Amino acid sequence: MLIPVVPYLYLIHSLPKGLTAGLGVFTPFGLSTDWPEDWDGRFQVTHVSVQAVTVNPTMAWNPLRWLAVGAGASASYVKI
Repeated sequence: MLIPVVPYLYLIHSLPKGLTAGLGVFTPFGLSTDWPEDWDGRFQVTHVSVQAVTVNPTMAWNPLRWLAVGAGASASYVKI
């Protein structure tokens, strides 16, 4: 039986002039199911797996001591 792995990585880096860059690379979930080869639906499916990876780059700007503004994007790759 395959056990899904749900890894993650988050990085941040301070830049000059109140800027901060961030990057997240993670798997939002993991799913894998195996059925016995003699089950009733064996002609439809015996294994299913869903793999997803999301990349999330972000930027933040702190122009004032009491104000910070941030924005980011998200891209996902999904394989079924």
